[in-house]
Amino acid sequence: MLEEANRDTLASPLPGASSARPPCKAAHPRNPPIWGEDADKFDPDRWDRLEGDGTDVHAWEPFLQGPRVCIVRALAWLEFRAVVVELVRRFGFGRVEQGEIALVNPSRVLRPAAGLRVKVVKRE
Repeated sequence: MLEEANRDTLASPLPGASSARPPCKAAHPRNPPIWGEDADKFDPDRWDRLEGDGTDVHAWEPFLQGPRVCIVRALAWLEFRAVVVELVRRFGFGRVEQGEIALVNPSRVLRPAAGLRVKVVKRE
């Protein structure tokens, strides 16, 4: 995300035609009252133990919506879909254990409580 000033600014010493890149933490602030004291720590397991304000579906929206939508959101989704297509084309996937799957916190993303073992077989 690179921005360019089209004229001199009064708020800071940034002359016109200068480029500025905001730090990633400014674009995606981590709020300790919502995410806990370890808000800046990479911890994907935090999604399993959310409580209070952290359970709000709008608490973490890196892509956002409307006029401030992430400019590369469409590219990110396109790349994701291309990777999934290639994985499915090259490999077969199946469950190792059979039976019902217990879920944790059924919300936007369904997650198995005890994980989900998957066998991956390369296609010929």
